Amino acid sequence: MRRSIRHFVVGLLCLAFVVGLTGCFGPPQEPGWIQGCVMCDAAAKGATGETRPRLIVVKSPKGVEGYIPLEGARVTAGGVVDITKQDGSFKLFPLSPGYYTVSISHERYMPLTIPNVYVYSGKGTDVGSPNLGVFYYLFVGISDYFPPGPSQPPDYPIGDLNFADDDAELLHESLYLTNHYAGVVVQKLTNADATKARIEAAIKSIVGSMSDQDYFLMTFSGHGGNLYFVDNPPPGDPPYDFIVPHDFTGRTEELILDYELKEWVRSRNKNKVFIFDSCYSGGMYRFPPSLAAKGARPGFSSLARNLNQEGYIVITASSDTEPSFEDRRWGDGHGVFTWYFCEGIRSREADDDGDGIITAREAYEYAAPKVILDTGGQQHPQFYYRGRADVPIYRIPPVTWAKGGKGR
Repeated sequence: MRRSIRHFVVGLLCLAFVVGLTGCFGPPQEPGWIQGCVMCDAAAKGATGETRPRLIVVKSPKGVEGYIPLEGARVTAGGVVDITKQDGSFKLFPLSPGYYTVSISHERYMPLTIPNVYVYSGKGTDVGSPNLGVFYYLFVGISDYFPPGPSQPPDYPIGDLNFADDDAELLHESLYLTNHYAGVVVQKLTNADATKARIEAAIKSIVGSMSDQDYFLMTFSGHGGNLYFVDNPPPGDPPYDFIVPHDFTGRTEELILDYELKEWVRSRNKNKVFIFDSCYSGGMYRFPPSLAAKGARPGFSSLARNLNQEGYIVITASSDTEPSFEDRRWGDGHGVFTWYFCEGIRSREADDDGDGIITAREAYEYAAPKVILDTGGQQHPQFYYRGRADVPIYRIPPVTWAKGGKGR
């Protein structure tokens, strides 16, 4: 009898313990909610198809430069739906504690998905963050150089490249079309559009529009090098690095020299990344006599040094004395560095720490060892920076980078 009573008491205590673990004897789990403000680009005109502008979500609409609240957007999570008010605000209530995926849609804007939003019992969860600023991208790629004409010396010919314009297209596709950063502005100049005047105008337009929290990334695929003598040289010691625009005809003033580029990009803003997949591109570059007489040779050390100011990052596809290879074996026609740089972004493998943000350093560190291996040690990419090396350049769409999340 005593044994039966003892067994009953033990069983009752175990049952109480198990029930207690389930929360039945604990405080009730009150519903929580998710809240935020949906904003749209003030200058964007809503459109249909893939050209629809993007949305951002912030905790508060105050101080978000260039964006205005969007009324009428549909916000859902866990089966709960709300429509944004005149100030862009929404509140999804009630939601049981746990992880949710928030979906935002509007017929005139690109849909937005935010995974791994956790709701606490009896509390509100803010989604969104202060606006990081606008991300400006300039992609320049030149394969077809200025065709010979009667006004040019017969010994002018500067070799065309095969895939530099394709590199610009690939970078545009990889860094822009799927980039989840809000406020992305892009310009692309290839071949005949990539004249010195147009490159200068594009850079100055971007720099003139930037605020302190904005970001700028410029890529150049084409010919480049350095020389010791230029007309009307600036203060400082040679050599002077240069990149070659489409309309170069043999005169040094038609090149884009390092000190000119430095002046064009000068501003208070320090968030700038420059990527040069250039030099003499696998031996295909032959300096015309007009430059050979001035000591022209491949190399980007002084350009990197001059641009490498506080907060700037300069990435070159090869070292000073090396070619930058291009061939059809890389994506049916690309420069090897550009191919692997973009591969790291497209595959998301460059996101080394898994935070959903790919930085310039992460993309470089993914590409560099593959370039060295694939060229048999003939090409070594270079990374120059002062201060911050982890400048963001790409945000992975959340639906693809949620690692281990429990979105509903």
